[in-house]
Amino acid sequence: GGSAKSALRRGSFETNSSVIAPIQVTYLNDKAPPKEIHDSGTDSSERARQAQASSLRVKPIGQRQLFDVPPITDTENRTALRSSWRILDPVAPDEMARDRFNSSETNTSENSRTNTSEISDTSNDQAPMIRNKRGDGGDGNSRQPASDITIEVDVPAAESEKTATGTAQVAGRAPANWSTSKGFTKKKSKDYIMGLGTARVLASIHVVVGHLHAMGAVDNVYLFGWGFTWVPWFFMLSGYVNAHARQHSSAPDKLEPAWIFAIKRAGAIFPVYALGMVIAVILRMADNRRLPNWWILGSQGFLLQSFLPWMTERGLQAHCWFLSCMVLYWLIFPTVYRFTRKLTLPAVTFALALCAIPPWLLAIVPAASGGRIDEDWFSQHRGGSVATPLDLWVITLKFSPICYFHVFISGIFLARWRFLVRSRAGGPGWFVWPMRWGASLGYLGVLLIFSIEALRPSAAKLSARLSVLMPLQGLILLGLSPIPPADEPPQADKSQPEAHTANAATIEDGVGRQDSPPDGAASKLKARLTMLLAKDPVVQLFALFPEALGDTSYCQYVLQFIAYNVWPLHDLQDASRLICFQLFLLAISALTAQTFLPWSRDLWMKHASSNWRILLNPLLLTAFLALCGGFWNPDSATSIALPPPYVVVEEGRAVDLALNWTSPVVDETHDMVLINPSLLFTSNGDYVRAARGHAIRWERREGEWEGKRVTEEIKVWESKVLMGRRSGGRASLRDWQSWDPARWNLDASAEPLSEAGLQRNVGTAQGWNELCEPEPEYVEVNNTLVRMMMTGPEDPKLLSHPSGSIHGDFSLIYSSFPPEEHRPGCKWTLDSVKQMHVAAFGEGLLPGGGGAPGVRLECGKTQVDEKNWIGFYHQGQQHFIYTMHPHTVLVSRPSDGACQQIHSTSSFTAIAELADAVGGQERLHGSATAVEYQGGYLGLFHVLSRTRKYVTMAYKFQASEPFLITAVSKPLPLQGDGGGFASSLSLPYGERGGKVVIGYGVKDAQSRVLVMSTVALEELFNLCE
Repeated sequence: GGSAKSALRRGSFETNSSVIAPIQVTYLNDKAPPKEIHDSGTDSSERARQAQASSLRVKPIGQRQLFDVPPITDTENRTALRSSWRILDPVAPDEMARDRFNSSETNTSENSRTNTSEISDTSNDQAPMIRNKRGDGGDGNSRQPASDITIEVDVPAAESEKTATGTAQVAGRAPANWSTSKGFTKKKSKDYIMGLGTARVLASIHVVVGHLHAMGAVDNVYLFGWGFTWVPWFFMLSGYVNAHARQHSSAPDKLEPAWIFAIKRAGAIFPVYALGMVIAVILRMADNRRLPNWWILGSQGFLLQSFLPWMTERGLQAHCWFLSCMVLYWLIFPTVYRFTRKLTLPAVTFALALCAIPPWLLAIVPAASGGRIDEDWFSQHRGGSVATPLDLWVITLKFSPICYFHVFISGIFLARWRFLVRSRAGGPGWFVWPMRWGASLGYLGVLLIFSIEALRPSAAKLSARLSVLMPLQGLILLGLSPIPPADEPPQADKSQPEAHTANAATIEDGVGRQDSPPDGAASKLKARLTMLLAKDPVVQLFALFPEALGDTSYCQYVLQFIAYNVWPLHDLQDASRLICFQLFLLAISALTAQTFLPWSRDLWMKHASSNWRILLNPLLLTAFLALCGGFWNPDSATSIALPPPYVVVEEGRAVDLALNWTSPVVDETHDMVLINPSLLFTSNGDYVRAARGHAIRWERREGEWEGKRVTEEIKVWESKVLMGRRSGGRASLRDWQSWDPARWNLDASAEPLSEAGLQRNVGTAQGWNELCEPEPEYVEVNNTLVRMMMTGPEDPKLLSHPSGSIHGDFSLIYSSFPPEEHRPGCKWTLDSVKQMHVAAFGEGLLPGGGGAPGVRLECGKTQVDEKNWIGFYHQGQQHFIYTMHPHTVLVSRPSDGACQQIHSTSSFTAIAELADAVGGQERLHGSATAVEYQGGYLGLFHVLSRTRKYVTMAYKFQASEPFLITAVSKPLPLQGDGGGFASSLSLPYGERGGKVVIGYGVKDAQSRVLVMSTVALEELFNLCE
């Protein structure tokens, strides 16, 4: 009344009581008495008449709850509508600071609420606000009299069957402190992001299924393979949610320092991440499996794994790499956000277009290269490998924060674009109508791409990771926060001062002026269509589920592989098994989200203002991980039961012990172990060692077979030859005559081994890689191509040269698939078989030796695997035992591999009888190399039983042609329950040393030696005892 300006916009007030209660609005004015409007609940026309008489418009909505804005004097406490109100322009800022109300909205309990990898700003809850009419943002720098206060109250329709939504707004001459006679719950504003928790949990489920698909654990469904595309969506979502909430907050230009901003949001991710890391370490140790290198684990404590490419794929819980990117993005968010606040609508639109360009470069560049760059060039990368520049490039593109920066800031730009469109004078415009169904359209678009192979983007494995689907996924975000229809008042851009906009009903000088509602069937139909089109069905469906699902989605992402490791069935090909596993994962994720997450988040936020206390969390995690990685014995860590480190076979006659050889190559390669050792003691007292670095991993990718798309299951055998030489490293004769293993120095004083400098060709730096691949197996029932890929040579054997050899002290014999360069077109053909090779100049393979080429020994079959030849020197020439029965001998030239067969004898009856007993001569295989012994030669061979167990024996043959076999021993007492593969035979001081050293690998998991006295060995040749 009077000359005061007052307005009431449609609101909803309800009660769960059956008692009819009045709506009472009191106008604080020194000229007019209070007016009341009563809802008698009997006659809606009467309520309308009262509203008109009072110059107010009230929509009858049935039962109502009392809403009272009583008069308050300046002497009353200024706490403003209890804790749910925000005072943006307080009359007494000192008192308001005392009450902990400020415009930055840094309430600890609210500001710690999160959205998986992003944090929802508290303003997204749209609590009731008090702001000044001029829209200054209430930062305290612009003051105005208390008579110019506007109060906006958003009240939800929570319990009434009949509900109307809107905002009650009252303006008049009144103090800034108000109170309510009833406690109102907060209503979500028109700019609230609806159904976000459901969208997040669905995206997280697809990511989990995508990981299972890559592991081959689920059926080969094309849709499953696209789960990785939602990881960049979470980057966009984080930028969008933070910018959207800040722009719609009461003080959109007031930001916390970047460090504090990032710390508060890290409180929602770091505790669960730390919990997952600790559980993963414990499970690894409980399974007696290897842990990554200590410094890789330590870096994960501070979320640094995505910054250095040689760590990202080798860490524990490697799928959590995106969290380290997220922390960096939160640090730069305030800077980028301030920049976007200055942009106009055309500028923001242009920025969004620029952000969409980077992923398309992965298709444009190969196409523009004229065939020099293959479209799928990145597929040559092998997971965990950093051996080539291509590996480093691919890892950088897949995981580096730099490569996803455009995705994160596109979310910020998108929020700004929506805000500017929302704030346009005259309404958003016709072109935003499709975006009100953005969620439905966006999900339809990605579902078509995920289901129809013809729609697959170019270089999809990388381009989709870098968000080539950004337009569709951005449309989903716009659909989840639809722009209201044009007839709703736009929210002013608080970054620019503007005049106050009148509401639907205005009271001025006691005379009511209001727009008459449109009449007629056409207007009603238009209104109904407007309401229908403004509601996205997907959003309405998502909104039925609780927002708490959002926290569950993050916990699900972190715990997915932990759940898979403890789940009893790893084969989830059956749909029922997959559903049961997913329900199990959701259950433990929900439990974590409802118990551990809120407790840890509140504890984190309690100390968020104390930097040193917050830093204790990553420091403690780093210390725990580094200690576990450093002290957990990697040599004994395996899922296979291995022999004890030290075994006394026969007191004073034979001992068996594990070798503690190390190599930085093994430390840097996840799950690689040293096996099949070879030991050589040279005549000048040097000690030379070689071993095979071995690991097996599986890869899954899309490929082609006979003109059709298939899923490729690739078993990758990581294999490297590692070598080392210690000058004067051979222990003294006196030491070798003792039975104290520490005096033998078999570990070469713990000197690490280095990768051998094995080359494909003379005078080149090309390593021994890019090998031929054997023919795969196609499984028609599930359209899968099973491949086997070897990355390097295997089973190295050191062969001593006679004194004065032009090739130095020793050569290296090994088995390997030949490089494709040696056999062009060998891939998936009969030419792709293992062959025997020799690197004649062994010293060149050692560190600093300059490298040495390997050549194929040109004997044997070219389309059948060749391995296990026994090498020895006779009269200055290199010889090999090709087969045990008949005893076939080859002579070769190490410089070029030329060789020929010279003898084949079958005179030793015991060997023939053994071959018949085990099922044929093909079950007898050579082992290690032969050494001079008792005027002849001593060698090893093994029998591979039908149950795949090794039985190793020694044998003797003549030192003159035709090298007839003279004796065979009983089985050697190798450890490992038939899992020992003999790879080395040496006598440190010949026969006068009195000891034989047999090196062997156990179950592809351990390197060991059996040290026997020559007396004990000779007793094994006595077959009659």
